Amino acid sequence: NSLQDFSIDTSSATYAAVVVDAFDNLAATLNEKFVNLEEVGEKYKVDLQTYNSVVNNGLAKIAAINKDIRESMVSNQYTEQYGPNELLDERNLLIDEISTYGEVGVKYNSDGTVDVTIGGHKAVDGEIADSIVYRENSDGTVNLTWKSAGQSAVPGKGILSATVDLLNGRGPK
Repeated sequence: NSLQDFSIDTSSATYAAVVVDAFDNLAATLNEKFVNLEEVGEKYKVDLQTYNSVVNNGLAKIAAINKDIRESMVSNQYTEQYGPNELLDERNLLIDEISTYGEVGVKYNSDGTVDVTIGGHKAVDGEIADSIVYRENSDGTVNLTWKSAGQSAVPGKGILSATVDLLNGRGPK
Protein backbone atom coordinates (compact mmCIF):
# COMPACT_ATOMS: atom_id res chain seq x y z
CA ASN A 1 0.00 0.00 0.00
CA SER A 2 2.83 2.38 0.86
CA LEU A 3 4.46 1.84 -2.53
CA GLN A 4 1.16 2.29 -4.32
CA ASP A 5 0.49 5.59 -2.52
CA PHE A 6 4.06 6.75 -3.21
CA SER A 7 3.76 5.86 -6.91
CA ILE A 8 0.84 8.28 -7.22
CA ASP A 9 2.83 11.20 -5.80
CA THR A 10 6.58 10.51 -5.92
CA SER A 11 7.41 14.03 -4.78
CA SER A 12 5.61 13.61 -1.44
CA ALA A 13 8.02 13.45 1.51
CA THR A 14 5.25 11.95 3.64
CA TYR A 15 4.68 9.03 1.27
CA ALA A 16 8.44 8.53 0.94
CA ALA A 17 8.80 8.37 4.73
CA VAL A 18 5.99 5.79 4.96
CA VAL A 19 7.71 3.65 2.31
CA VAL A 20 11.04 3.86 4.17
CA ASP A 21 9.32 2.84 7.43
CA ALA A 22 7.62 -0.09 5.70
CA PHE A 23 10.98 -1.30 4.31
CA ASP A 24 12.63 -0.86 7.73
CA ASN A 25 9.88 -3.00 9.30
CA LEU A 26 10.26 -5.61 6.57
CA ALA A 27 14.04 -5.73 7.04
CA ALA A 28 13.68 -6.07 10.83
CA THR A 29 11.18 -8.90 10.40
CA LEU A 30 13.42 -10.73 7.92
CA ASN A 31 16.43 -10.36 10.24
CA GLU A 32 14.42 -11.74 13.15
CA LYS A 33 13.30 -14.73 11.08
CA PHE A 34 16.89 -15.34 9.93
CA VAL A 35 18.12 -15.41 13.54
CA ASN A 36 15.29 -17.78 14.47
CA LEU A 37 16.21 -20.09 11.57
CA GLU A 38 19.87 -20.09 12.63
CA GLU A 39 18.84 -21.07 16.16
CA VAL A 40 16.66 -23.89 14.85
CA GLY A 41 19.52 -25.08 12.63
CA GLU A 42 21.90 -25.17 15.60
CA LYS A 43 19.33 -27.17 17.59
CA TYR A 44 19.06 -29.71 14.75
CA LYS A 45 22.85 -30.00 14.63
CA VAL A 46 22.93 -30.80 18.35
CA ASP A 47 20.10 -33.31 17.82
CA LEU A 48 22.01 -34.94 14.95
CA GLN A 49 25.12 -35.30 17.11
CA THR A 50 22.96 -36.93 19.80
CA TYR A 51 21.38 -39.32 17.28
CA ASN A 52 24.86 -40.14 15.99
CA SER A 53 26.03 -40.98 19.51
CA VAL A 54 23.00 -43.17 20.13
CA VAL A 55 23.70 -45.14 16.93
CA ASN A 56 27.43 -45.47 17.64
CA ASN A 57 26.83 -46.58 21.23
CA GLY A 58 24.18 -49.04 20.07
CA LEU A 59 26.50 -50.54 17.46
CA ALA A 60 29.29 -50.92 20.03
CA LYS A 61 26.88 -52.57 22.49
CA ILE A 62 25.62 -54.97 19.81
CA ALA A 63 29.21 -56.00 19.05
CA ALA A 64 29.91 -56.52 22.76
CA ILE A 65 26.73 -58.54 23.21
CA ASN A 66 27.66 -60.59 20.13
CA LYS A 67 30.91 -61.49 21.89
CA ASP A 68 29.06 -62.47 25.07
CA ILE A 69 26.56 -64.53 23.08
CA ARG A 70 29.28 -66.32 21.14
CA GLU A 71 31.17 -67.14 24.33
CA SER A 72 27.97 -68.24 26.06
CA MET A 73 26.97 -70.43 23.12
CA VAL A 74 30.29 -72.28 23.35
CA SER A 75 30.59 -72.55 27.14
CA ASN A 76 26.95 -73.48 27.79
CA GLN A 77 26.53 -75.64 24.70
CA TYR A 78 23.58 -73.65 23.43
CA THR A 79 22.20 -74.32 19.96
CA GLU A 80 20.89 -71.96 17.27
CA GLN A 81 17.36 -72.74 18.48
CA TYR A 82 18.14 -72.32 22.17
CA GLY A 83 20.48 -69.66 23.48
CA PRO A 84 21.11 -66.98 26.10
CA ASN A 85 17.68 -65.35 25.92
CA GLU A 86 18.44 -62.24 27.99
CA LEU A 87 21.38 -61.33 25.79
CA LEU A 88 19.42 -62.07 22.63
CA ASP A 89 16.54 -59.88 23.83
CA GLU A 90 18.89 -57.03 24.76
CA ARG A 91 20.57 -57.20 21.36
CA ASN A 92 17.22 -57.29 19.55
CA LEU A 93 16.05 -54.18 21.45
CA LEU A 94 19.21 -52.34 20.39
CA ILE A 95 18.69 -53.36 16.77
CA ASP A 96 15.08 -52.14 16.96
CA GLU A 97 16.22 -48.81 18.42
CA ILE A 98 18.87 -48.31 15.73
CA SER A 99 16.35 -49.13 13.01
CA THR A 100 14.60 -45.80 13.63
CA TYR A 101 17.79 -44.01 12.59
CA GLY A 102 18.32 -45.76 9.27
CA GLU A 103 17.62 -48.79 7.10
CA VAL A 104 18.86 -51.76 9.13
CA GLY A 105 19.56 -55.25 7.87
CA VAL A 106 20.43 -58.21 10.08
CA LYS A 107 22.24 -61.42 9.15
CA TYR A 108 22.26 -64.19 11.75
CA ASN A 109 25.46 -66.21 12.03
CA SER A 110 25.75 -69.82 13.19
CA ASP A 111 27.86 -68.82 16.23
CA GLY A 112 24.93 -66.78 17.62
CA THR A 113 26.31 -63.41 16.51
CA VAL A 114 24.68 -61.09 14.01
CA ASP A 115 26.00 -58.80 11.33
CA VAL A 116 24.14 -55.49 11.14
CA THR A 117 24.02 -53.25 8.09
CA ILE A 118 22.82 -49.66 8.02
CA GLY A 119 21.98 -48.31 4.59
CA GLY A 120 23.83 -51.26 3.05
CA HIS A 121 27.07 -50.68 5.01
CA LYS A 122 28.19 -53.42 7.42
CA ALA A 123 28.10 -51.54 10.71
CA VAL A 124 28.57 -54.60 12.94
CA ASP A 125 30.60 -57.57 11.77
CA GLY A 126 30.27 -60.10 14.57
CA GLU A 127 32.26 -58.58 17.42
CA ILE A 128 33.55 -55.56 15.48
CA ALA A 129 31.56 -52.35 15.27
CA ASP A 130 32.10 -49.48 12.88
CA SER A 131 31.08 -45.96 13.86
CA ILE A 132 29.71 -42.86 12.22
CA VAL A 133 31.71 -39.62 12.23
CA TYR A 134 29.84 -36.29 12.36
CA ARG A 135 31.44 -33.33 10.60
CA GLU A 136 30.22 -29.79 10.12
CA ASN A 137 31.45 -28.11 6.95
CA SER A 138 32.51 -24.47 6.59
CA ASP A 139 29.36 -23.73 4.56
CA GLY A 140 27.12 -24.83 7.45
CA THR A 141 26.20 -28.20 5.95
CA VAL A 142 26.91 -31.46 7.76
CA ASN A 143 28.30 -34.85 6.77
CA LEU A 144 28.07 -38.27 8.34
CA THR A 145 30.71 -40.77 7.21
CA TRP A 146 31.70 -44.28 8.22
CA LYS A 147 34.92 -44.24 10.22
CA SER A 148 36.27 -47.37 8.52
CA ALA A 149 35.62 -46.35 4.93
CA GLY A 150 35.14 -42.60 4.87
CA GLN A 151 32.04 -43.07 2.71
CA SER A 152 28.70 -41.43 3.37
CA ALA A 153 26.84 -42.88 6.34
CA VAL A 154 23.50 -41.32 5.47
CA PRO A 155 21.04 -44.17 5.02
CA GLY A 156 18.18 -43.69 2.57
CA LYS A 157 15.53 -43.52 5.28
CA GLY A 158 15.30 -42.77 8.97
CA ILE A 159 16.09 -40.00 11.41
CA LEU A 160 19.74 -39.59 10.36
CA SER A 161 18.91 -39.07 6.70
CA ALA A 162 15.96 -36.78 7.42
CA THR A 163 17.98 -34.58 9.75
CA VAL A 164 20.95 -34.32 7.39
CA ASP A 165 18.60 -33.45 4.51
CA LEU A 166 16.89 -30.80 6.62
CA LEU A 167 20.18 -29.22 7.69
CA ASN A 168 21.68 -29.32 4.21
CA GLY A 169 18.65 -27.71 2.60
CA ARG A 170 17.10 -30.78 1.04
CA GLY A 171 14.19 -31.16 3.42
CA PRO A 172 10.55 -31.85 2.53
CA LYS A 173 9.56 -30.52 -0.85
